Amino acid sequence: MIPILPSPRFLSESIIETDAKGHPRIDKQLFLLDCNRPSDELKEHFPALWQYLRQGIEKGIPEGYICTHRTPWYSQEQRPAALFVSAYIGRNSDRKTHPFRFILNRSRATVTNSWLVFYPTPLLKEILQRKPGLDIEILHQLNSIPPELLVDEGRVYGGGMYKLEPKEMARIDADSLLTQLRIKKTLTRQELLF
Repeated sequence: MIPILPSPRFLSESIIETDAKGHPRIDKQLFLLDCNRPSDELKEHFPALWQYLRQGIEKGIPEGYICTHRTPWYSQEQRPAALFVSAYIGRNSDRKTHPFRFILNRSRATVTNSWLVFYPTPLLKEILQRKPGLDIEILHQLNSIPPELLVDEGRVYGGGMYKLEPKEMARIDADSLLTQLRIKKTLTRQELLF
């Protein structure tokens, strides 16, 4: 079982701390079933798990797009926990409120595809290990990106729903972030990008 963060709308914290097992310190603990064993082995050695998976078979889940591209169909994408995550869909009715919120994830929890994930480059990871608290400073700077920069790079749907894809997020100028972090002489834009 892999710990997983809930959907962005159910997560009020901006910093996800971890317990000794790497689980996020949040009220509602969620876990992702991570099993790659063949169905014959599950039937024989893990009958309760097989009965659970059979419910999915009866509902046609193995015929879904993602499941048809995985072997076995119930296996999971192997995505490590990301240090920073952000919802890729958000609301902004007045173009001043922030439709996207960044979160610092210090746990081993992975996320679903309702999140954008940001992994530090090897150089930034090394700097983060040497500079305790820099991750919080980066989080504050990410959350201080003017909403209009994010909104202008993304697309808007009815009712003030904004969507920002990874390629659109990558177009946002990181130079001001580097300057604010006072590490511009240490890191180039490419080295900071996740």
